[in-house]
Amino acid sequence: LALWTPHKGPNPLRPDGEAGRLLRQREEILWSAELPLYADTLHDNGESELRVRVRVMPSCFLVLLRHHLRIDGVIVRQRDVRLFHKFGSDKILRCTRTSSLPLPPLCAGRPVGPMVDEARAAEMLTRSGPPCTVKEEAHELTLHLAPQSSAAKPTPTAAPRLISQRKEATASMSASMGGSTTAALPVLEPLHLTARPLRAAVALLSVSTDGR
Repeated sequence: LALWTPHKGPNPLRPDGEAGRLLRQREEILWSAELPLYADTLHDNGESELRVRVRVMPSCFLVLLRHHLRIDGVIVRQRDVRLFHKFGSDKILRCTRTSSLPLPPLCAGRPVGPMVDEARAAEMLTRSGPPCTVKEEAHELTLHLAPQSSAAKPTPTAAPRLISQRKEATASMSASMGGSTTAALPVLEPLHLTARPLRAAVALLSVSTDGR
């Protein structure tokens, strides 16, 4: 069973870390996506938003899952979970950063200053000194590579029974039509689709943001 273990050393996704330096290289972006997963205005008292961003380069991939919370006149908080993998290595890094900053009290029922959206909050929360509070954790997951011999065709499960039932139905229809086989339905053989891994065949991998 693959388990997340604490990463030894500083956060590798910091600008001066190994993964951070790799991400700052000018590489072609092979694929990227951004997907909002949840959004709510908290009855016009702020906003709560969950968003995922994915970026794949020739040397690595990065996934960012961010929860942005703003309660007007109270606090702004962001929780970032980043998953990073360098192709060719046997490690997946997971870096969690939770940061928060108190907001000025409301004035006449309205926020003071410009609206603090996700982008502005991320800029404000990059500061690590007071009154901003930051908590960071880094974990790693070791990938167990499957042996080459295990890359055989998958063993069919329900497909043989479906094919057998189709053959029986075809034979029954043929008999009811006086033994003619020209009107029999064709028998479709199962089609097995396999996906080639990015760099190596991974036996089993289950990753969630809370580490389970």
